[in-house]
Amino acid sequence: MLSFILTWILLFLITSLIGFRLLYELRVESNILKGSKFIVSSWVGLIAVSNLLLFSSLFHSLSISFVVFLSALLILVSVSSKAFRSNTLLPIYKTNSSFLSIGGIFSINVLLIVAAFIATTKVNWYDARLYHFQLVQWLSQFGTVKGLALLHSRFGFTSSFFALAAPLDTISVLQGRMMAFAGGFVLLLVLGHFAISLYNISKKSGSTADWFFIIATFFFIPYITYSGLVISSS
Repeated sequence: MLSFILTWILLFLITSLIGFRLLYELRVESNILKGSKFIVSSWVGLIAVSNLLLFSSLFHSLSISFVVFLSALLILVSVSSKAFRSNTLLPIYKTNSSFLSIGGIFSINVLLIVAAFIATTKVNWYDARLYHFQLVQWLSQFGTVKGLALLHSRFGFTSSFFALAAPLDTISVLQGRMMAFAGGFVLLLVLGHFAISLYNISKKSGSTADWFFIIATFFFIPYITYSGLVISSS
């Protein structure tokens, strides 16, 4: 559980930073509800990073050293703009300092533990054992291999989320243990968004979007928990 929690925190910091920069460049940041900005930015960064890793696998194996180098490069590019640092990063820190309070830190820790507990349960998703885990290992050791589907037709299907788990599989102590990394992180974002929406509603500042997300989550969480979809690498 600890390995999931630590790597999720690191991934959240990286994806939210990259996401904020992309939203800043697209000039849509102001249209996002205040409490949801971290969640939305992390989603945007997650999509960008995972697809970039999958694209990179065409040319290089997704080893941990390669991904660390690529991540450092993306972070440097993201913070390279002085206007972005002063107009976006600094205001975000000032307006969201409440997350660093005792209550905020406690809530974040609870969400991390719940997500990690679900992510470390038994693998029940059929496709996860059939080809998801194997494709993650192929990506980590060799990158995308042409003709792999000739060995098994399912190897012709892939997901950018496979590329997220692949670098961690090259670390000996984590090998074969982090296949639920991407699915668990998505669950963490959903739980975080749920908590923010619940907080907004409790403060009588909830929007229609908050109510919609609360209701949708009550259907979503039981399904993915019962089915074991979180344990899938997809």
